[in-house]
Amino acid sequence: MTSTTTATATSTISTTQTVTSTTTTGGRTTMDGPALAGDITINIVSQDGFSLDDVIKIGDPESGPTLGEYCTIIGFGSINVNPPLANSYGDGTPIESLGQASVYYAGSDPITFYAGKKFKFWLPVGSEMLMLETPDIRVYGTVFQGPEEGQQWFDSFRITIPDGNEVAKIERKTDGNPSTATNCSHERFEQMNIFVGRSLAPLSSVKTAKYSAGPDVQFAVTCRIQDPPLLWNSRTEYVYFETPKMTFAVTASHAGTEFPNNQTKALENSHLDLVITEMKGHANLSGVLPEVWELRPRSDTVQAMMSPEGQNLKVDIAV
Repeated sequence: MTSTTTATATSTISTTQTVTSTTTTGGRTTMDGPALAGDITINIVSQDGFSLDDVIKIGDPESGPTLGEYCTIIGFGSINVNPPLANSYGDGTPIESLGQASVYYAGSDPITFYAGKKFKFWLPVGSEMLMLETPDIRVYGTVFQGPEEGQQWFDSFRITIPDGNEVAKIERKTDGNPSTATNCSHERFEQMNIFVGRSLAPLSSVKTAKYSAGPDVQFAVTCRIQDPPLLWNSRTEYVYFETPKMTFAVTASHAGTEFPNNQTKALENSHLDLVITEMKGHANLSGVLPEVWELRPRSDTVQAMMSPEGQNLKVDIAV
């Protein structure tokens, strides 16, 4: 199961072009010629240190306006990547291998994956829960009830730094008028309401914007083309976060797994997913998810969430 550009005076949110890297060691090279948005083949100077299925980071956030992006190597000619590039890059753009992906996921009806294991759990409907806490960030979530017994999905995530200062809140958009656009040129948000800092008004445009919250948290709001589509078309809005301890994204998705033959219901139950692509210091994690993953002993509350009775719990552990 896995939310305005203006922040109040009490918020630490500011616009920035700097993103702190959380990469690990691997091959490093540069582009041998330019690559355009939509390309799936990148010419590189050297393939040493790069392997099939490696996740690669493209771009140098410290030296230019581009946040950079992550792709997976799906073949070698030079290197073939998926998804297609969202940005254009010039000759000499740096590329770094992060090794093969370890993705930690929470979303959809609700389930989560960790270390190759799948866990199904239920949260109290409408109660904000502390899903995950690292030394530099907290992730809270709420779920809504689905049309059938036991079905629920995430409808919001709220991100703060450890002192409680708001970073962003992402909500699923329930009043949208979905277009059939297959690109990101249309700037109106269709899938999410995104609030930055303590702002009471959501962002109005999908134009890529970058923010920082204190010294350790950077995030970007943007749109890319997803193949296969996560919603009614290939356009996907998402918020991407980087901290020294964790890299993750919040993205919108439909309920097609639960309603494969009913597109109306699949879209009516569009929701948010949390996808964690990198996480360090697993022993220092806390919140609902580390207990579900059995990284920490399960409390009575979280143990109750491992059955459908969890959705009826009268508890709020958001603080």
